[in-house]
Amino acid sequence: MTNRPSRLLWRRVLLLTTATLLLSAAIAPPSQALFFRYRDGDDPEDFEDCARELLESGLPDDQVAIACAEALVPEDLSSCVSDIAAHTLVEANLALFACFRVRRPIELANCTVDITRETIEPFYGDRNDETAASARDALDRCRRSLLPERYASCVIGLSEPIALTPMDAMAICLEAEDFPRELYLPAAGAEL
Repeated sequence: MTNRPSRLLWRRVLLLTTATLLLSAAIAPPSQALFFRYRDGDDPEDFEDCARELLESGLPDDQVAIACAEALVPEDLSSCVSDIAAHTLVEANLALFACFRVRRPIELANCTVDITRETIEPFYGDRNDETAASARDALDRCRRSLLPERYASCVIGLSEPIALTPMDAMAICLEAEDFPRELYLPAAGAEL
């Protein structure tokens, strides 16, 4: 008789253990991030290249050290700053501030450079003050855009066939990214 309660106890323990193992196997692991890194690895050359490229853009040593050390992807940050500083009239310190604050620094640089080359420079010509001010505005608006390359395509595409100033095209395209305040209703009798 003493053997029977012992068997029941062992069955319950075995049943609870099996149930616990099955439940724990069914629950997903917390995150694969625990097992795999976000990037392949941090290489000292990435930080060295970042520092070298930012120094070549004319930024002071202390800003370069902090920016490269805190950047998630140092080579993207330095490429963003150097592209903007080399191909527009935007100062390197303003480019660094903008590139550091976005998720997609390469797209920010492409957006700013493309808008400057395709719309701002042809519109203002040799008037460097207006070109520089508009390029700074393009940098800020590209930074605020959720999809910088799409934003640049909108600005460039609208500036070509429609007589819009670069500032007007940038304002229209940035507003278009928000939820529409008004719905487009075709005129009476218009066909879609």
